[in-house]
Amino acid sequence: MNHAVAFDTHAYVKKLVSTGFTEEQAETQMRLLSEVLDAQLSTKADLAKVDARVLELTRDIELIRQNTELVRKDIKALDVKIETTRAELKKDIESTRAEFGAKIESTKAELSAKIESTRAELKKDIESTRAELKKDIESTRAELNAKIESTKAELNAKIESTKAELKKDIESTRADLKRDLKELELRMIIKMGAMILAAILSATGVLVTAQRLWPIPIQSVSSVPVAPEIQRSSAP
Repeated sequence: MNHAVAFDTHAYVKKLVSTGFTEEQAETQMRLLSEVLDAQLSTKADLAKVDARVLELTRDIELIRQNTELVRKDIKALDVKIETTRAELKKDIESTRAEFGAKIESTKAELSAKIESTRAELKKDIESTRAELKKDIESTRAELNAKIESTKAELNAKIESTKAELKKDIESTRADLKRDLKELELRMIIKMGAMILAAILSATGVLVTAQRLWPIPIQSVSSVPVAPEIQRSSAP
């Protein structure tokens, strides 16, 4: 036998909604609970058990609501803490950024000063090296000029010596040529004398032959003196 259950469904749904359930979820749970009560509870004892169960569920729901409130408070506290932490982090970031910006500017200034100092030192070193190189070049140039002048003097001396030797050789060759020409002239004279003598001797032989053929008085002719050179050339 079925008995109506004294159960305030509206109040139950309202409590469920207040604890965080949606209205649809609260009505669904209320309907399920009503069906269970209608199907299984038929006696007052059962009704008392149901009331006790409902009371227990109500208490559980209240605990859940309280826990939900605590969770909401914790979430709110966490939100506050997060905001505080965010603000602190933002402040730290800004402070760090400013600090690093100052350090960067300081480092930039130091590096610029070091670069300028290094540039000045390098410029000074370059000028010093340039002066030393210029001095070395001038010294080397002077040494080379001295060596060139010394070599030129030596070459001039050798040229003059060679010129004197050549002049001496030319004079000697010229004297030898003159001597050879005189000897050649003398030889030519000797040969011409020999030819003349031969012609005279030949003519004399012809006269002797004619005298033999046609004897005629011939005056004696004194002997012609022969030059010693002709005698030497005609000698066998």
